[in-house]
Amino acid sequence: MNTNQSESLKRLFQKMGNFGFLKTLQLMWCQGVTFLKSKAIQMKSRLKEKTLSLAVQVTRWNNEMLTAIDKGVKAAELTKPPAGVYGDVDLRVLPQFISFKAATLREKLNLQYVILLGVFAWAATFLIQNNRIDYWQTKYREKEFILVPSKIVGHTPAVPQTVPKEYVKDAFDYFIQMQGTTTPSGIRNQLENFASYMEKGLSSKYLAQVDEWITLCEKKGIYEQVEITKLDFEYNKNGVFKAEILLRRDRRENSDFLGTAMEKIEMTMTVQPPKPGQAWAFEITDFSKKVM
Repeated sequence: MNTNQSESLKRLFQKMGNFGFLKTLQLMWCQGVTFLKSKAIQMKSRLKEKTLSLAVQVTRWNNEMLTAIDKGVKAAELTKPPAGVYGDVDLRVLPQFISFKAATLREKLNLQYVILLGVFAWAATFLIQNNRIDYWQTKYREKEFILVPSKIVGHTPAVPQTVPKEYVKDAFDYFIQMQGTTTPSGIRNQLENFASYMEKGLSSKYLAQVDEWITLCEKKGIYEQVEITKLDFEYNKNGVFKAEILLRRDRRENSDFLGTAMEKIEMTMTVQPPKPGQAWAFEITDFSKKVM
């Protein structure tokens, strides 16, 4: 133990004697804390130095990885490309070559866009025209009847796919006169002709009902004449015509007048293709009459 240490211990013991034991402990605690803090600061500074040193080494190692051998160029060095002829390549025409190639590529792309647009326009036109052709073929194949009565003086206007009201009214009037205005010699032919415009089931039923009346008219010489007082009819888009007719019927037996009767007739007709020997393109689907 040297002289300085002996003097320090001597002062320390003198202080312990002067301040007492507790005071001495407090002084020793403060000095210990101060000593530990100084050691911590030293260790922190050393650790920081080592960390910086390690970071510098890592950065240097990373830079060494990206060397000229790996990249094919000198690391961290920008060099000006050689001008003029370099080997077998004339670098002076390189910008013009690149511009030419870019212009050619752009022209090809524009041409492709134009071709695609033309193909799309042609396909759209083809589909539209094909659809229109199918539509008109369907329309042309629809049944169209131009109704021209052969037993009426003059002409009745006719339009394909439609039936004029005048034509329907004339048909109803014709059928009423056919079954109403009769003579003993012609009643059978008239009613059979009238029944020929009916559908099959209705025709046979009607002829069975009037057969006895036809025989009576032929035997007793009964004449009948009808006059239409009111004729109303309605129709739908399916070509069905329904009429309600009011008429006055005058009856004579030879030269004797038998009287007058008011009748109501309900009749339904549909448009049918014209048949040989018939003046009207209708078929009677329902017929009934009653005395008012």
